[in-house]
Amino acid sequence: MRKILYLEKRGCDFLNNDYDVKVLSDVGNYRVGIYDYFIHGKNGRNYILNFGGYDKKDMERYDKNGKELKLPKTKVIQKNALHIDTQYEDENGIYRDLELEENLRNRSYAYTLADILKCVNEISEEQYTEIQFIS
Repeated sequence: MRKILYLEKRGCDFLNNDYDVKVLSDVGNYRVGIYDYFIHGKNGRNYILNFGGYDKKDMERYDKNGKELKLPKTKVIQKNALHIDTQYEDENGIYRDLELEENLRNRSYAYTLADILKCVNEISEEQYTEIQFIS
C-alpha cells in the first residue's frame, strides 16, 4: 500500500556551486521537515521532525603508531550525514528526544531521500513508501 511522507522545504535550495552537496544528496534543499502534522512514533510520542545534512566528525587523538598527539585533530568520518531534530510535546512542555536522535545518528544515515524515509520508518508506527514535497 502506498503511504506518502510529506515534507516541507525549510531552507534554501542547494546552491549551484555547492558541488559536494549536490553530488552526495538528492534532497535539493538544505533543511526539510514535517511541520503541519506529526509522525506518531512507535514509542507513543507524536514527533515533529526536521532534517539537514552535516559532515560528521571525530577527534583524532593518536597517530597511526598509537602515540598521543600534542594537538588533537578533527577528521571527517562521514560526509553529508543526516542530522535529525525531534520535537514532541507532553503536559509539561515541548522537548527533544535526545536519546532517539543519538541512536539515529549512530546509524550513519546520509542526507538523502532514501535515508530520510528509512529514518522516519524507524521512528514511525506507520510505514511510508515515498516522499513528496509540499509548498
